[in-house]
Formats: sequence, C-alpha cells, structure tokens
Amino acid sequence: MVHRAYVEDNALPIGQWVRGRLLAGKSILAADYIEVLTHRRAACEAWIEWMRDADALLTPTLPIAACRVEEVDETTTPLASFTRAPII
Repeated sequence: MVHRAYVEDNALPIGQWVRGRLLAGKSILAADYIEVLTHRRAACEAWIEWMRDADALLTPTLPIAACRVEEVDETTTPLASFTRAPII
C-alpha cells in the first residue's frame, strides 16, 4: 500500500471517504487481489468481443442534470471527466 505509512494519521488532510477506501484495502489479501485481476482481464476481453461490431456506445455522461453552458465552471466541478472512457 503506497500510503501505508501515513494513511491512519488523522492530522493529515486526507478526505474521510478517500481514507476509508484506502483503509478498506488493507483487509484484501494479495492472492485475492490477483484472482480478481484475472477475472477483470476476462471481463475486459468479453467486453471487447461484445463491442466488436458496434460503432458507438451511448450512455449518460454526467451524474447531475444538465445546466446551461454559461453556468459551467470546470474549475470547481471537472465535468469533462465523465465524458471519456477510463484507462484500462
């Protein structure tokens, strides 16, 4: 765990939700993690096969209702992060 040395130090400015996710990871065994990675690889391959003949996948891109373009402030809510596929 990269953050092992300091994640439990409540004096450090780590958000409670981030800290909670990091601490939850401490209970995962390496063997279990490796097994899940194997399943993830198979799921990715199945997804690629399923999408092979598709030209596009249309999905909602924002977790909130649309607002007027003039009201968007990318510095406070980086909404563009919801408009691209994650790196696998």
